[in-house]
Amino acid sequence: LTLCQQPLKDLRDSNPMCAQALMAQVGKSPLMAIATILNPIIPAGIYVYDGSDGLMILSRKPLENIEVIDLSSISTLNRRRAIKATVGGVNVACTHLAADLEKEAPYTGKFSSWKEEHKEQSLELIKQAEEKKVSLLMGDFNCSFSVPELGILGEVEDNCALFKQAGFAD
Repeated sequence: LTLCQQPLKDLRDSNPMCAQALMAQVGKSPLMAIATILNPIIPAGIYVYDGSDGLMILSRKPLENIEVIDLSSISTLNRRRAIKATVGGVNVACTHLAADLEKEAPYTGKFSSWKEEHKEQSLELIKQAEEKKVSLLMGDFNCSFSVPELGILGEVEDNCALFKQAGFAD
């Protein structure tokens, strides 16, 4: 990132789709990443790990009414979703929202920043949770509140507060 940060920002500014496709090659060798981007037959894709989301809900009780809450249209680099299921009569959802990667990777999505994308995903998840009567949201929200006495620094706290404002407890 030290060597490529500015070229990536330049590519993002001149060709965001190409920058996003290039960044989606995380985990591949540089040669394979370039070959994937330049392949005229198979599209490179815009999500890392072939678009998998890595979400799971594991339960000793049967999962019922399983649904996917798709946040792909407001996702950059990683496909973001939530899995909703009913477990023992309780509607639950598991998610993994966007991280604020501003220090690590330039933002190439349709919002102004990683933080704004995270906010839009949070708002959409809250809306879908209300519509689907989800009682329990779990997963990696990529936000936190400061707890100075424990040495915990907050991360996109304003976005995290949206969940509390919607009636969810931490």
